[in-house]
Amino acid sequence: KLRSYRAGFLPEDRRNIERRLASGELLGVISTSALELGIDIGDLDLCILVGYPGSIMATWQRSGRVGRRSYESAVIMVGGEDALDQYFMRNPDDFFAREPEHAPLNPFNSKISGQHLHCAAAELSIARKEPLVSSSETVQKQIDELTDQSVLHLDAGGERWYSSRKRPQNQISIRGGGIQLLIIDKPSGEIIGEIDAGRALKETHPGAVYLHHSRILLVDHLDIDSREVVVEEFRSHFHTRPHVQKETEILECYQSKQVMGCRVSWGRLKVREQVTGYSKVNNFTLKVASTSPLDLPEQVVETEGLWLDLREDQRSHLEDRHMHFMGAIHALEHAMIAMFPLLILCDRNDIGGISCPHHPQTDRASIFIYDGYGGGAGLSQEAYELIDKLLIETARTIQSCHCETGCPSCVHSPKCGSGNRPIDKAASLILVASIINSSNDIRKEIPSVIEFSTEEGSDRQVCVPSIRGLAALPKHYCVFDLETKRSAQESGGWNMAHRMGVSVGVLYDSQLDEYVTYFEDEIDHLVDHLFNCELAVGFNIKRFDYQVLSAYTRRHFHDHPTLDLLEEIHNQLGYRLSLNRLVEETLGLRKTADGVQALAWYKEGKLREIADYCREDVKLTRNLFLYALECSHLLFRNKAGKSVRLPLPLDQRIAEIVKGPENQGQSSGL
Repeated sequence: KLRSYRAGFLPEDRRNIERRLASGELLGVISTSALELGIDIGDLDLCILVGYPGSIMATWQRSGRVGRRSYESAVIMVGGEDALDQYFMRNPDDFFAREPEHAPLNPFNSKISGQHLHCAAAELSIARKEPLVSSSETVQKQIDELTDQSVLHLDAGGERWYSSRKRPQNQISIRGGGIQLLIIDKPSGEIIGEIDAGRALKETHPGAVYLHHSRILLVDHLDIDSREVVVEEFRSHFHTRPHVQKETEILECYQSKQVMGCRVSWGRLKVREQVTGYSKVNNFTLKVASTSPLDLPEQVVETEGLWLDLREDQRSHLEDRHMHFMGAIHALEHAMIAMFPLLILCDRNDIGGISCPHHPQTDRASIFIYDGYGGGAGLSQEAYELIDKLLIETARTIQSCHCETGCPSCVHSPKCGSGNRPIDKAASLILVASIINSSNDIRKEIPSVIEFSTEEGSDRQVCVPSIRGLAALPKHYCVFDLETKRSAQESGGWNMAHRMGVSVGVLYDSQLDEYVTYFEDEIDHLVDHLFNCELAVGFNIKRFDYQVLSAYTRRHFHDHPTLDLLEEIHNQLGYRLSLNRLVEETLGLRKTADGVQALAWYKEGKLREIADYCREDVKLTRNLFLYALECSHLLFRNKAGKSVRLPLPLDQRIAEIVKGPENQGQSSGL
């Protein structure tokens, strides 16, 4: 009695669903915007909007599908985590009072207008004296290009253009403006749907999980040249998320102006985009289970966009406070895109963005937001005129969100090609406030931003302890580290950690408030002690320490609640940092020795020296852990040599972990 519905279904499938819904054979459908308008689906009684549709116009259009009879009907909107959803959940009066959005239009989009001219010429030849041609150099240029490509044919007299095809509309997609790929069921060879080439690389790459009707499909093969996507049935508890790398080139600047505390420009851009891999994400925990690389062709599109050029003092203002500048501009880009549909008639998927800490053409940090369609759709042009309002609404949204380090309601994006890394919400709020507050006439448009204080004469960030962070700690936790008897080379590689053997293990017990040392003949007691604690904390404990211990016991360490600091850092940052690098920058301390020295001591029989060194490592790990828990960040020196903050909301992770092993999820590639 219920069916799904979207534009990617075959036409005959869509018509069948529409007929059954109109006749009452179906009780309802779960649909994308495909049923929003232009289709007669009869009289309906209930419309449930799963999230804000993206515009006031679309909201009332979908709502108008119900209540066409004299019976009572209802429209229910369930707000999601999206920033725009949460904006209207917090401001319902604005929702009901807001007028329909401006509908931007770019009639001279070269890609779209070229297709229109082709279709128009097929219906009625285009005369040179027609106002559309004679009054527009842009249209004349496009007609000349179509003529050179033999898409249009000029008559012998040079006065009229005719179409080279009888029905060119059959080859034109109104969905994506490009070629369509057929989705083929592998076992049967049946064509079950279609997708435009622009979306195919992101949504139907090899290994992607693809939903069709209520079926979960796995993409077996993608062939752009043959225009085919081959899929097969798949039972899974995860979905996939593509990793995308992007670059932008400024081709032409149409307009530029000073707005508040930054320069804003609008012009023509070339965007290069490549899907480099994908992550498998658990549907229940939303944790990354694994990552896989991909070798797919690069997509290049010329479009229109706007960009914000930031001043050097705005960068130094954040870096002097040990904040993550790239995380700030990345978060601001996401939030601006999320608020785009508040002012302009579009969906957030209609636009894209790129954050550059240093762009070679602007010679400074720049944030680009561009139309997601070749040639441009007029969206960025409209936003250029409303940029001050967009910045103010963006700042309000970030500031009104109660999360600490960022979430989908403010600065996270569900389509971020880098997995929302790096992101620094606090830094983005200070950055956007510095932009807005540079203009005296709108200084009061946004509440003042509370900045972090630093000690006079100190270059280290002062951390104000968070009661919420400390409260997340269980009463009985431990911090653990061990040293081995053999090196990775002696054992056959790092993947052979179970062959390395334990020389010394040290465990800090929070209830005893003591550091307990164990030697190899006491490993059973060490393992019992570790499992008696509610939470085990370590640095690379899952990939290394537990693997070494696995040779001494049959107990399953993956069942024990464990917080691996290195794993959390990798998930947040995208790459690993050494313990010494973090300790030196965050705590101003250094390790007393290293693993190579510990191996040399073992060969010399100096177990006491190894125990002292291991105990110091556990102390450093514990202090680093408590600092991150209290301050929600660590400090590290980035590739540019700047000391910056790494957001690390460990209180949230601890709450997830101590609930039980089934809630821990799996880390990306770890």
